[in-house]
Amino acid sequence: MTRRGFCPECGAPIVVKPDANPQFVAIRTASLDDPGWFNPQVDVWTSDAHPWDRMNPALPKFEKYPPSGDSADASAP
Repeated sequence: MTRRGFCPECGAPIVVKPDANPQFVAIRTASLDDPGWFNPQVDVWTSDAHPWDRMNPALPKFEKYPPSGDSADASAP
């Protein structure tokens, strides 16, 4: 199951927490007042990325969610 959090004022999606990876919390940066302080750690769901999406080549990439383990280590089992 995946738990999702929404803004109580407008209903916009804010956060996603998958039960399969309890150490993983995805925050939608568009929901932040100032996303300038946000520093991405990994790219997830790259299997659904659009061709025009320019991902940082230095970040670990995952086709879906990172494996259960170190979410910043693309080589983790």
